[in-house]
Amino acid sequence: GYRGTGIPVKLSRTPGAVRSAPRPKGSDTRAVLGGLGYTADEIDRLLAEGAAL
Repeated sequence: GYRGTGIPVKLSRTPGAVRSAPRPKGSDTRAVLGGLGYTADEIDRLLAEGAAL
């Protein structure tokens, strides 16, 4: 399951709340690496080698 840091700021009159689950690990990997200039083949290799999630 997911383990997060929780609410970083605690206020007495307006307590924080987690309203939705985080995105799955690695769900933005291709977009981020592509934005950094990696080709699709390079990204596939990084994923296959376990160097990226």
